[in-house]
Amino acid sequence: MSIILRQCLDYACMDGIDMLEENPFERVKVNKKLFVKKQKPNRETQVFLNKEQKLIVDECSTRFNLRPNCSTPLMILLNFQLGLRIGELVAIKWSDIGDKYISIQRMEVEDYSFVEEEGKVSAQPKGYKIVDYTKSEAGTREVYLNSEAKMLLKLIKKVNVS
Repeated sequence: MSIILRQCLDYACMDGIDMLEENPFERVKVNKKLFVKKQKPNRETQVFLNKEQKLIVDECSTRFNLRPNCSTPLMILLNFQLGLRIGELVAIKWSDIGDKYISIQRMEVEDYSFVEEEGKVSAQPKGYKIVDYTKSEAGTREVYLNSEAKMLLKLIKKVNVS
């Protein structure tokens, strides 16, 4: 991508074109590591084994029983049923939930502010915010609600409304 910009600016400096005296991109050093494609993680490290899932379910149930006004453990259990990204899960609104499907149409993202100090601009994390789009076009979708997910949603609603 940077080569296109570099060549456009070189063209603007050419004799006869003379739009620029010099190519300012010549002073820019692009870190080539930024463009290295990351290798996908091993599948075995990306899913829970049945034994691991049971341990997590048991722990979430215990934690919910200890603090029945906290719905976080229930959200973890719900996500075993839905398989959403965490940013999608926390951005769900009650209006997204239908009888048979849940509509995924927004997500939580990290929020930044840009600060200039001594002539250098840096991004400072400000926290998180909900945006009205998903990570990709395919991210906007309808996810089927099985009976376990419906039961968990009823319980979550009961906990959060009380």
